[in-house]
Amino acid sequence: MSKQSKLVACYVNFILLLITGVLVYISGFVLWLVLPHGQVRGSFLTSNTFLGLNRSAWENIHIVASILFLVLTIVHLILNWAWIKNTSKCLILPQSKT
Repeated sequence: MSKQSKLVACYVNFILLLITGVLVYISGFVLWLVLPHGQVRGSFLTSNTFLGLNRSAWENIHIVASILFLVLTIVHLILNWAWIKNTSKCLILPQSKT
């Protein structure tokens, strides 16, 4: 893989990680705070949808985004494995300055 193509792959991977991460957080907060599971006493909610999607749709978004985030994280580790390995060597086995 050339340096240019690896740079593009890392950039695309970063953007996709950012998008899926935001989706995971937003859907998690919607499921937790806006559309909680089960019966809520004294709830101020007037409907069981948010942005036109019901709880089941938000759960599906959350699950798919989480799986994509995991896959993209693995791709990120593969793309940066040489850097991880070299940095770990430098930190674990520092070279003496004699």
